[in-house]
Amino acid sequence: MKKTMKKALAALLAAALTLSLTACGSGSDATTAAPAGAGVASSASGGTFGGSKGEGAAVSAKDTLNIGINKDNGTLAPVYNSQNPGYAIYETLYMVDYNTEEYQMMLAESAETTDSTHMTVKLKDGITDSAGNPLKASDVVYSLQYATTDTISAMYVAYIDMEATHAVDDLTVEIVLKETNVQQWYQLGDVRIFTQAAMEASSDGMVNTPVGTGPYKVTEYISGSSIKMEARDDYWGEAPAIKYVNWIVISENSQRAIALESGEIDLCLDTAASDYMRFEGQEGYGTYVRHLFRNAILEFNCSEYSIMKDVKVRQAVAYAVDSNAVLSTVFNGLGEVSNGATSNACAAFDPTWNNEYYPYNVEKAKALLTEAGIAEGTHVTIGNNGTTVNSMIAEVVQSFLLAVGLDAEIMTYDNATWSSVRQDANCGLDICVQVYSSPDGYYAGEIWSGVFSSGTNHYENEELYQLISEAMATVDTKKQLELNKQINDIMVSEVPGYGLVDMSNLYVWNASLAGVEEMALANTRVIPNVLYFK
Repeated sequence: MKKTMKKALAALLAAALTLSLTACGSGSDATTAAPAGAGVASSASGGTFGGSKGEGAAVSAKDTLNIGINKDNGTLAPVYNSQNPGYAIYETLYMVDYNTEEYQMMLAESAETTDSTHMTVKLKDGITDSAGNPLKASDVVYSLQYATTDTISAMYVAYIDMEATHAVDDLTVEIVLKETNVQQWYQLGDVRIFTQAAMEASSDGMVNTPVGTGPYKVTEYISGSSIKMEARDDYWGEAPAIKYVNWIVISENSQRAIALESGEIDLCLDTAASDYMRFEGQEGYGTYVRHLFRNAILEFNCSEYSIMKDVKVRQAVAYAVDSNAVLSTVFNGLGEVSNGATSNACAAFDPTWNNEYYPYNVEKAKALLTEAGIAEGTHVTIGNNGTTVNSMIAEVVQSFLLAVGLDAEIMTYDNATWSSVRQDANCGLDICVQVYSSPDGYYAGEIWSGVFSSGTNHYENEELYQLISEAMATVDTKKQLELNKQINDIMVSEVPGYGLVDMSNLYVWNASLAGVEEMALANTRVIPNVLYFK
């Protein structure tokens, strides 16, 4: 279910909505950010990720970086689906550090809001893409409009008024929102910007032949296997220290770990918890745990096409699955059991609200299934996108559902079609292993993104919708807690999504590679131009 906010969100504090984000070359001088949910009230300066890397990155002892990844999404087009490799090719206007809510300018020299629905962005002068096309304000407008053509990217521009948003001059663009939304300025930091000329010159929509403003250009792309990149000699910013970056697809976690040990890769992403613990403290390797506002959940298909339309069946599944077993089996204990449908760390959420959040109870699960008229042996499907973690979660969940008498079948899809499959209520899936993620670390924002924006659990609840709308409009902490407690109570009783485990990103790398912790601390995206070999 995709909806535009049906009622205008209440006016935010004027001071909390004044944003001045100005790049000041290298280094950073950041002010304290406003509380989550207060809109983009923070202001930060610095060019660490926009063409100035900081001390130590000017010389690299090795010219090639090999990064192990668990998948590629079948496209290098400037959409969110291209994930981490895409951030080396394309750049965004700015980048948000979701831990501190501070901003780092990238393509933008400054971004200022005069009220809750208007932002003026000034681009840095002299930016060109790898084909030599200059980046202009009109290209920013074009990029925002292009984002609406991709299912996931469209969520990141959902509140931008495309008709009112316009180029003021070659380096200035005014971005206008349809109505106030406290998340939109954060989400803008994830939208890849590119030139209209490059897209129109591409024969395949830049799926295989991308052209971006980033520090690297693609020299070879073999879908499902590898992506080879070379640093641009004509990069508009400061050249990265590492000349070549290769992204190597190794789907099996254990094989990625072996590749790190053998020297085939230098940096292992999406590391399995068991492998992480093997490398932690071992000489010659660096390790880092990045805690996220993100958690693994079971997303229920609440439509008429699934038995999960009955709240008693959803509750039964929640009681049937032991989250502690998921944490220990899949994540090797690295994390914590969720106390709700969102990350326990979200702002304006109190985990103690749910001290008894569906404790493992087989008899209670069976009783609820009986009350709902679900016969033993009833067939249910569990969908996942094929990643190692999600596949493992699906297998654990399957075993628990079999134990309460449900004939559980696992269905696996490729990541490129996963979202579109779930958009169809009649897709044949009852339960999906999914991740809820908050753009700004705010509880109501994560519920909004997971339940309503993605439109994949087909859950209808007008009261919940209105409460989320109101919660995302207020900066009053007490009021936030009151509203979010009401949201929480509905999410627990109706359980359209059952939270399993708060997740972390686990990084392991060859210790001669520097800059990984700095990069990981700032953002989940891989930023090659802050990495170098000692």
